[in-house]
Amino acid sequence: MTRKIPISMRLKAWWQGYDLRLKERPLEVPDEEPPAHNITYERAKMPWETARIELAQALWGAGMISPGDPEFVQDMVKPLGLNNEMSVLDMGAGLGGCARVMAESFGAWVTALEEDAALAEAGEGLSEAAGMGRRAPVAQANLSEAELKQRGYDAIFSKDAFFRIIDKQHLLDHMVKALKPRGQLLFTDYVVDSPESLDGSLSDWLEREPMAPHPWTAAEYQKNLVSRNIEIRVQEDITDRFVHMIRSAWAEYLDHTHNQRPEEELAKTMMSEAELWTGRASAMESGHLRVYRFHGIFHGGKQVRN
Repeated sequence: MTRKIPISMRLKAWWQGYDLRLKERPLEVPDEEPPAHNITYERAKMPWETARIELAQALWGAGMISPGDPEFVQDMVKPLGLNNEMSVLDMGAGLGGCARVMAESFGAWVTALEEDAALAEAGEGLSEAAGMGRRAPVAQANLSEAELKQRGYDAIFSKDAFFRIIDKQHLLDHMVKALKPRGQLLFTDYVVDSPESLDGSLSDWLEREPMAPHPWTAAEYQKNLVSRNIEIRVQEDITDRFVHMIRSAWAEYLDHTHNQRPEEELAKTMMSEAELWTGRASAMESGHLRVYRFHGIFHGGKQVRN
């Protein structure tokens, strides 16, 4: 019988940059024992509880699909001054974790939109299960084309979603129309140091991404926000903190699961997600891919300067 190293141990070794091999040893034949008759009962999984969603929440926390736990989200949205009279639009909401944090922690009314149908379905299920189906619903929608209530939101929030969108000019126009006068825009996104990096230093990262990225530079965001009468209050490089969250989350997950034998689907998902996040972290550590946080206030028809 061929001995195999558990996938979680091999993955941990690969993540840390070394290889594992087993020494051959004689086959041991265990004494015969009467079969055990243990009866266990497991809750039936919901249709949206896939290996991808299971792994994402194990890594990043309940309701999350990327680095940043509830405490991180609470800290991130503090400048918005949210309360129970404010309406928020969450663009690219994933599983709706950030939306539920804003609703539960600050009492805000959040509309969460997600392009991925499977994530949106799971997010809505999680909101319903948390009793927040009305305060933080999650729906599937094309972010650039969704029907948004004009001048209907006190704040628009997004976390690591815009870099995949090709026409960000149209996206910004779409969001600005949905903001109330003096409404706020707060988002994080991947940015590049220069467009030339996409054809050189970041080519490996581009190939590993499941959806083609179309990132801007931080300067492009600044220019396009100001041109739409958004006064930029915060433009912050949070890459180091982001990379630390990636590395620490994977290390903790692999330590916790190193003796476990995941089902085949989960094992494949673990390998593909580890490769994805390794590529992202490496690109960020190179300095060519960065993560920025932007916070601005919309001044309507008034011209602003930054």
